Amino acid sequence: MNQQQLSSFIWSVADLLRGDYKQADYGKVILPFTVLRRLDCVLEPTKEAVLAEHSAKTAQEMNPEPFLLRKAAQSFYNTSKLDMRTLMGDQDNIDQNLSAYIREFSPDVRDIFERFEFATQIDRLAKAGLLYQVTEKFARIDLHPSKVDNHQMGLVFEELIRKFAELSNETAGEHFTPREVIRLMVNLLFVEDDDILSKPGVVRTIYDPAAGTGGMLSVAGEYLVEHNEKASLVMYGQELNPESYAICKADMLIKGQNVSNIIRDNTLSNDGHPHENHRHFHVCLGAFQPQAGASQGQGSAHRRVELLAQDAQESRLEAQGDERRRHRHRHQTVWRLSHGPACDRAGHQWQGSGAAGCAGGRAATARARRWQRQACTAVADLLERRVRLSHYHRRAPFT
Repeated sequence: MNQQQLSSFIWSVADLLRGDYKQADYGKVILPFTVLRRLDCVLEPTKEAVLAEHSAKTAQEMNPEPFLLRKAAQSFYNTSKLDMRTLMGDQDNIDQNLSAYIREFSPDVRDIFERFEFATQIDRLAKAGLLYQVTEKFARIDLHPSKVDNHQMGLVFEELIRKFAELSNETAGEHFTPREVIRLMVNLLFVEDDDILSKPGVVRTIYDPAAGTGGMLSVAGEYLVEHNEKASLVMYGQELNPESYAICKADMLIKGQNVSNIIRDNTLSNDGHPHENHRHFHVCLGAFQPQAGASQGQGSAHRRVELLAQDAQESRLEAQGDERRRHRHRHQTVWRLSHGPACDRAGHQWQGSGAAGCAGGRAATARARRWQRQACTAVADLLERRVRLSHYHRRAPFT
């Protein structure tokens, strides 16, 4: 089962939720259950050893945590005798047993489920008579690392996040930044770093002060693996929204990152990585989504991105000798630069003016977002080509 099939199978749990849950709330059940099943599968081989170690250290009145982490060979553990398969043996007490199982995870994992408000969802599913069916469906999925490695699991989780964001109808960028935009930003950040693109054993730290669901950190990690498998990227982040924080932390945990580097708080009023700790980062990134009435500086930045995209596309068409398409593309880009932001603002204004207005607003906003994605993709492609050329010819990647 490939990544797309696996994410589709997991999302099919939504068929059970239909009627009792709104579409926008599907992710509140599916995302934490996916995390739970993954962790359950990861800990399965060492479960007996961890339970034995926990009993021994508790009897000796010692702090068992460091010993349990060593036995689990992970950055987390669980001391419950239950797992998702044994939960299926007691249908009448599924809610109590599932809650008890989650309470026995290590603190970082418990924090994820608390931010997901998973206890509320367990109670809601139990009252609707759906908890056993949902748990059983997830228990049938084998997410052990031998079947689904960290990279593939990360892709599956990101696909679920994307579907959740689309159904929740969040303002663009508030819950899920398009991957085309992130890819462009990451290319711009690393394109002139010769060491990270070529030297083995190089280590870089990256910090996202508004991490959201962790998409930028994830894409940065994928970019590094693609260009230099022997380099290492240590990720740090901070996020205010509890649900986004939970998703980000879960994503990092699934990919084997140190989740203690992800902080939940307001970056401006309470820095989670303060300077007094002598914390410095090689790269600091972040994204903003321009709203109606955005400043002239923000608008200018997006105009520069689109103009870069125009140059990239024109260069491609010129190389192909397609003059007619090159001139038509220039006219289309000029129209987009002058009308795109207006359409985006109009989309926001139309959303409150009835069914027809909502449809028109969504269409206009979708067009603006599509243009943004096309622009970012074109520039990212251009940068990728220059990185490859610089690697082969050993000259500065981008001037």
